[in-house]
Amino acid sequence: MANESTTSNRLGQIDSDYQLVIIGGGIYGATLCWEAAHRGIKTLLVEQEDYACGASSNSLKTIHGGLRSLQSLNLKAVLKGIRERSIFLRIAPNYVKPLPCILPTSTSLMKSKPVVGMGLLLYNILNQLYIFASNDDNKIPRSRLLSRSKFFSRAANINPEGITGGALWHDAQVINTERMVWQFIRSAITRGATAINHASAIKHEHDGTKDRHKVLIRDQISGDEKTITTAAVVDASAAWNFIKHCLPESQHDKNLTFVKSVNIIVKKNIFDTAVGANIKAKDNSSRLYFFSPWRDCTIIGTWYLSENPYPEKSFSRDEASACINEINAAFSQPLLNIDDICNVHIGFLPAIKNQHGNTLTLDKNLISSYQLKDWSQQPGMQNMYSLRGTKYTLARHDAQQVIDQLAKTMQWKVTASRSDQLPIYQAMSATEKKHSLSADIINQLLTNYGLETEGLLEHIRNNPQSAELIPGTQHHIAAEIHHAVTNEQALTLSDLLKRRLAIGDRAPPDLMTAQYCAKVMQQLFSWSDDTVRKQISELYASYPECLLQRNNVTANTDPFALQPDNIKSA
Repeated sequence: MANESTTSNRLGQIDSDYQLVIIGGGIYGATLCWEAAHRGIKTLLVEQEDYACGASSNSLKTIHGGLRSLQSLNLKAVLKGIRERSIFLRIAPNYVKPLPCILPTSTSLMKSKPVVGMGLLLYNILNQLYIFASNDDNKIPRSRLLSRSKFFSRAANINPEGITGGALWHDAQVINTERMVWQFIRSAITRGATAINHASAIKHEHDGTKDRHKVLIRDQISGDEKTITTAAVVDASAAWNFIKHCLPESQHDKNLTFVKSVNIIVKKNIFDTAVGANIKAKDNSSRLYFFSPWRDCTIIGTWYLSENPYPEKSFSRDEASACINEINAAFSQPLLNIDDICNVHIGFLPAIKNQHGNTLTLDKNLISSYQLKDWSQQPGMQNMYSLRGTKYTLARHDAQQVIDQLAKTMQWKVTASRSDQLPIYQAMSATEKKHSLSADIINQLLTNYGLETEGLLEHIRNNPQSAELIPGTQHHIAAEIHHAVTNEQALTLSDLLKRRLAIGDRAPPDLMTAQYCAKVMQQLFSWSDDTVRKQISELYASYPECLLQRNNVTANTDPFALQPDNIKSA
């Protein structure tokens, strides 16, 4: 599947029988697919839209090191966070980097310097158990206390009231969470797994005589359908839509719902480190929000705005204004206005239904650890499971636990897990050879593609015109479009710009950027002009309307109003 450059006969490349079918291509489905494949389980992953298009792309891009679990003295959670942070730094060194973080200390006993200092001392001791990053650049420094002046040198303009100093520690940051998900899937493909996006599992039938499941797969692009058989099914999609389709409505869990979580992105670097600040809400209660530097922007969050079993991905100007007002209240003088927002990441996290209607406590209702539910007690649903998890940090660990459990239940002979040691696909530096590209472009290619960079450079040597910059960007070149389509299952313009090239993840791309990329994809896929219009309209429709109006672009903008000149083949 990974090398198919057209949308024809994608289902023809899927085998007829598997041991395991995974529904959902977010971080949990991706890590589960990698865990199963590298341990010898024949696996198919099916994603109805694109990989990492849901909650997996909505985060602070942070791999948490477990420090905050010290507040509740949950040492097991602390050690788990430390270990997973170290594993991510080792298996994906080009995607994951140490992230310095600071929090203010205060006169409150539990937030005072003596208490916080003892916590940092214990944290440093626990950190020594898991020091195995692959290079010196990814080593985690020791945590320490900061004086009041040192704190404000790193967090200027924070309201100084009650602050006595600060605590400095390191989590890790995933530069591109969407590509990280894809690379887990790509790693699984290299070990024999099959993965298909823009496809749905739409029908299920259990063959009791052979104890096998028949699953009907529909290609959402071509409309083609194919029935495959499998021994087990895990629905790792957030909404469990496949499992729900197999169950009578009376068996649906009425207590489960979704919390709308929001992180806003502002196009300025507010701080050089991630800074935690207590932000007061309208009722004078406060929550801790983080300001995390990311590329040339800052990600701020997380807000938990509403609860709904059937959520809609929307974000209004009023909601944006409320977030900005709360942020400004944490500073000695207003820092941001609504026009500073360049993008909004919206996700829906599984939660237990809120019984009190209090939106300020919605985060307390989130599922705190993964849940694997066995539906075998239901008629015809033997060896069918649903999986829920909420922490990007723990997805690899949880996938290992799930495959251990499935292998035991199904009596599969599997190899020992090595997902804590094996680098994910091409996650290392490439060998430099002669090229005419700038250092900034090469660094961007190495970060995103690792060893695959050499393949891109070879393509450029054979197609020199593909070295040209994509209009409206500084470091992205046309060859990346060809690579994403032919090697990374980018089937739509949104796939390309939001989750492969990372051009549209910080802000809606310029219209000339969208036009250029759509026209190149038109050449590769033989799209009609109407399809190009639809692709561009759907791209902009995926952003909140309040962001598009500022750029004089809407979902109904005519994509052919301003044609880019001289579009060359990538």
